[in-house]
Amino acid sequence: MIRKRNLLVRAITLIALLAIFGSTLGSGGCDPPIDLLKATSSPTTTPSSTTTASSTATASSTAAAALFLYVGANTSAGDNLFGFLANASSGVLTSIAGSPFSNAANPAAAAITPSGAFLYVANSTVNTIAIYSINPSSGALTTGGSIASTGAFPSGLAIDPTGRFLYEVNQNSNTISSFTINQSTGGLTQTGATLTTGPAPVSVTVNSTGQFVYVANDSSAGSVSAYLINSGGSLTSVSGSPFAAGSNPTSVVAAPAADFLYVANSSSNSISAYNINPTTGALGLINSFGTDATPEGLAISPSGSFLYSANHGANNVDEFTVNSSSGALSPVGSIPTGVGPVALTVDQTGSFVYTANSAANSVSGFTINSSTGALTSIGGATTVGEDPVFVVTPP
Repeated sequence: MIRKRNLLVRAITLIALLAIFGSTLGSGGCDPPIDLLKATSSPTTTPSSTTTASSTATASSTAAAALFLYVGANTSAGDNLFGFLANASSGVLTSIAGSPFSNAANPAAAAITPSGAFLYVANSTVNTIAIYSINPSSGALTTGGSIASTGAFPSGLAIDPTGRFLYEVNQNSNTISSFTINQSTGGLTQTGATLTTGPAPVSVTVNSTGQFVYVANDSSAGSVSAYLINSGGSLTSVSGSPFAAGSNPTSVVAAPAADFLYVANSSSNSISAYNINPTTGALGLINSFGTDATPEGLAISPSGSFLYSANHGANNVDEFTVNSSSGALSPVGSIPTGVGPVALTVDQTGSFVYTANSAANSVSGFTINSSTGALTSIGGATTVGEDPVFVVTPP
């Protein structure tokens, strides 16, 4: 009898619910009444649909806007490390709370782990590598101390795609060293021997598969040193290394998803393009491509479709498309920057390019045309400290 009564009650309740839905649908609505939503939700308080939509939009906007950018000013010790948040829609920069952050004298280069958790800064005149944790919400930096570099005048840093290893080149010692990265603290521990490079190594990169390391040696008889990454992160020189480049190479980048390597030759006003042998790491020259005066920095889009050159002597950025089959470059055009651009970066979404303008003490921002690779200025430059020498975004 009790079971039958329960069934009867359930039937009456079901008929009532169907009547409510029928009334709603008949009036042109398609959502259940708010009271019904409350009755079927968890006991916790549920905000109205308007508040929920607003909160969701705000949260999405905040998440989408979390594009962080860091600039090092080549000044004395103190507040010389600047952090910015880039608006995800416009690319406009706003200063991160607490910026500028304290750092040692004369930062020369920086690298960020693929996770975006840690930032490393090479401080050239005090021969250290500074370690910072990045707040994932705000982008604020917290110091994790520093370690001594393995040579004089550290001038280039690179991290492998897995985030396990960091590589440092020392310009005045003509050496490269390997470090393992503590995944919890960001701490560095040297692994393997310190190896010899060519004269005046100033830039270093790791190829997309994490197999090889390449170093640009800034001498009149320019060259690129190549190394195989061993299982523990240590290096072994590639047979045939170093490979010839143009005069005074100052920047080296690897394509993100192909076996191509690019080197900016500042005194030759050119970019050398290479094929990477996927087995041995040896380089084969594709060709050299002309730039405007004194290219000192290179950056490639995450898609690998576009390459950009910061030309210190011409105060502009050259734009190129990358042939996905051959690696060859085709010029798109150029666009003015502030005075003396020495470095540039493409953000992780492939939407924006930023340049560090050393003689203008500023950062210039540009949007990327996703079809052509052409750049359009975001607007007025952002002022930073004296003589900015690097600008980096998470990979």
